[in-house]
Amino acid sequence: MFHAIILGAEQEVVYVEESEKENVKRLEFYQRMLGETVDAERYPWFRLVMEINLSEDEVTEVFNLFNILGKQKEELREAGLLDLTPLLLHFVGMLNAKLDPLITAKSLHHQGHFQELNNDLIRLLKKYPSNPME
Repeated sequence: MFHAIILGAEQEVVYVEESEKENVKRLEFYQRMLGETVDAERYPWFRLVMEINLSEDEVTEVFNLFNILGKQKEELREAGLLDLTPLLLHFVGMLNAKLDPLITAKSLHHQGHFQELNNDLIRLLKKYPSNPME
């Protein structure tokens, strides 16, 4: 990768080669700067993804998990079961270890993703906190 560097008053352009490692480091820096511009109040899920450096595949896995949970919730309802604790256990057990379950559910809910399911998960996570001091 080459970068143009403009030198002096004559605006002379010099191209400097950048190693792949330097390029990645620069792009990570740009990402951090852009991440700071994301309004955490309006876009908490986007901000969370950037702060903990989730990959596109990891984000896809989260959305796939929520799709599976949504189907399981419907199956439980159709079977007449009102206890959604199995959904909570599946969610907590399968969620990416980088993510906090409550923060994830709240941030996705706030951005309009899986709202009904997240309402249930948030309620259950508050009922059964992993930290008894919460």
